Amino acid sequence: MDMETEELQNFATVDTGATSPIYSFFPSDAPRVSPQALLRIKLFSRREVKALSDDVKVEVANKLEYLESKIQEDLAKSQKQEKKQQRGALVLKLMGTVLAALLTVILGINLTGRLAEPIFGISPTWFVNTLALLISAFMTIISDLRMFFDSNELWVRHSNTANQLKNLTYYIRYLRTSPETISMNEVDLIKLDYSRIKEETDKAIVKARAAGMSKGN
Repeated sequence: MDMETEELQNFATVDTGATSPIYSFFPSDAPRVSPQALLRIKLFSRREVKALSDDVKVEVANKLEYLESKIQEDLAKSQKQEKKQQRGALVLKLMGTVLAALLTVILGINLTGRLAEPIFGISPTWFVNTLALLISAFMTIISDLRMFFDSNELWVRHSNTANQLKNLTYYIRYLRTSPETISMNEVDLIKLDYSRIKEETDKAIVKARAAGMSKGN
């Protein structure tokens, strides 16, 4: 478990009073719920609202606004990368399929009669073999490109990242329906989950790229 996730889980189970019935509902040996599930529990199961000073309200509003802007930026990037991975995977797969079919047709051509007559003194077989070699070379290049860009793992990761960031924006908008009651702890919880999402995404990208390079070797 990474540090951000562990910190979020520890933070999310802190309570100033008695243990919340929501937490006691889960048996002690049950697997831990997801970080975003913990975030929802903490944000939306408050039993009391404490009055905040004007200075704290201003600080909370400023931090929440900054955090939301960063989340929106990363959300746009993740959605762009998701579409890029999807489009790149489709294009490379189609190109590979078309070239493979074309190569099969070319290799199956039977040059007889007039087709076998030399062209500018060069046998037609030479042209066919040269074209087949060129197509094979392009297929090799496409195969190498797919190792780096046609990654289902990256596609799924960017999609998952975008969904989680969307959830954070929904949580922020929900909290802002009662801006007077938003606490600094709630802002920190959202920040922790945002950091976790970024860390997991970065790790997944590095892992996928490393896997592509190892396949190339």
